[in-house]
Amino acid sequence: MGYRIYHRQNGRNPTFAREVVEDQLINSKKAFMNYEFGKIGNAFSKGGADILGRKLGYTSPPKFVQAQWNHQKEMQSFGIRATGVYSPADIAANNAGAKFYAALAKLSNTKISIAPYIDRSWNESVNCNKYSASVGPTIWQNLLVSRNWVFQMDTKSLERKINADCKIVKKANSYDVALSILGKTPFGSLSLTPTFRKDKNGLIEGLDLSGTWTHKGESGRLKISSSRECWIKGTWGTGQSDTNGGSCLLFM
Repeated sequence: MGYRIYHRQNGRNPTFAREVVEDQLINSKKAFMNYEFGKIGNAFSKGGADILGRKLGYTSPPKFVQAQWNHQKEMQSFGIRATGVYSPADIAANNAGAKFYAALAKLSNTKISIAPYIDRSWNESVNCNKYSASVGPTIWQNLLVSRNWVFQMDTKSLERKINADCKIVKKANSYDVALSILGKTPFGSLSLTPTFRKDKNGLIEGLDLSGTWTHKGESGRLKISSSRECWIKGTWGTGQSDTNGGSCLLFM
């Protein structure tokens, strides 16, 4: 993808035919899955016409805006349309790849280091994914019920009130969480209802959980929000408040 960006930055588009075929394969697969077989032939006919038109010089690459191109790819054949996943980490890697190929083109000897082009922004656990509405709930459910989580609750004076392992179970439209240490008898529980946060494109970009907690005869409410898929943080309270007690964190 970085190779493609590098050429587009310089007014070229040598992979146009490949990009058209990629798009048409995605369109044809979706048409097949939806039993819309007539659309398959139409997709390849249009793709063939587009490729021929470019080869004959009837069309030329449109104005290239890198951010828009990356976004379009993630919304279409390299992301949402294909897998339901939009990856900002992929975009970061694409942009780094373009810089690498620009440096490679200017190379005067036979050695080049890739180290300057790699950083944490490529890591999807740091630069988190977004998901389509059809994929996101399943992704988050799998994360919650299949991973090992820890729950911590601190008072406003920073005293640790709860530090527990979590056993998360899906229950209808909510999650039940048993709190224990080293697999022993649970000494507390959470009941959490999920709400998905969406961006301007309607993609799920995070999770909010709200509900109740119990601990050794005490109880109250809490609300937590994800900043990463392994880090869901917020506040807890007593009575009807979910803020007057202190901070709480669900992490893995």
